[in-house]
Amino acid sequence: MRGSRGTITLNAHCYRLDCSPEHGATLLAATWQHENGNTVALLEPLHAPQDGFTAGSFIMAPFANRIADGRFSFGSRNYFMPVNRPAAGMSIHGFSRDHAWKVISLTPEHAQFRDTVASPDHPWCYTLTLDLKIERTGVTVALSLRNDGDGALPFGIGFHPFFPCRPQSTLTFAAEGTYAGDERGLPAAPFSPSVGIGTGGPAGLDDWRGLDLCFRNWNPRRARIDWPTENCRLTVSASGALRHLHVYVPPDRDVFCIEPVSHFPDVVNRGILGTDAQMEPLLPGESFTGSMLLNGAPLSKVGAGAAIAV
Repeated sequence: MRGSRGTITLNAHCYRLDCSPEHGATLLAATWQHENGNTVALLEPLHAPQDGFTAGSFIMAPFANRIADGRFSFGSRNYFMPVNRPAAGMSIHGFSRDHAWKVISLTPEHAQFRDTVASPDHPWCYTLTLDLKIERTGVTVALSLRNDGDGALPFGIGFHPFFPCRPQSTLTFAAEGTYAGDERGLPAAPFSPSVGIGTGGPAGLDDWRGLDLCFRNWNPRRARIDWPTENCRLTVSASGALRHLHVYVPPDRDVFCIEPVSHFPDVVNRGILGTDAQMEPLLPGESFTGSMLLNGAPLSKVGAGAAIAV
């Protein structure tokens, strides 16, 4: 179960997962064995996490996506944190993906990891626990975050998986809609209902190159990825705090990201986006949770092109 350079491998029920505790408990690879014997890569493999998180699936905490200029106000105080994307003037994706996590338990089907965080560089003190589990119903990736600080603060979590964008790939999900990006790519009014993608019908991903938007209240919290060339459908589901879905389709790579998240980018500075878009204010000792489920199936058995009801 332990591989080279500290990699941990889980292997059961036709799924294999490779995880790196040393690099944020990031999923480096995930595969599913088709009933025809073929192995399907569910994630774009991440071969060198030390060089950046451009594939695999990493964890976002204690906030997801971006906070502009690395600062926000909460209550009567101003808070600051490192700007880890200086060119854009953004703090991005939190801190836990950059930490070495502790392995709490390990079996061929289940691993638990923990990250305990306190730093003078940012205001959050928290404990984040990750449960990675393979069952017959698929792969569950579950997070629990507890506020270990001495005061209330807003928290957020999310998953950032990179999926292969194969020929004829489609994405199907339903959500209320989204906000357009401003000049910095951050959400700004007005709100627009979903059109073309996020309507419950399949959308060809080649038609959405360059998309980078967060969709509000995906419902049901289930998205389908169809890969006809692999005769595979991957269903991505979420529960708990992960009530929004960020979709990113790079213009120049054959990958795409559908990210279950608890809040919108920079929402801690954007009250105009509404209460349901906000981060979760936790009192000392309070916790919240969110989980993602990945389930592979033969596309020939489930059928392509069906809609998801809004």
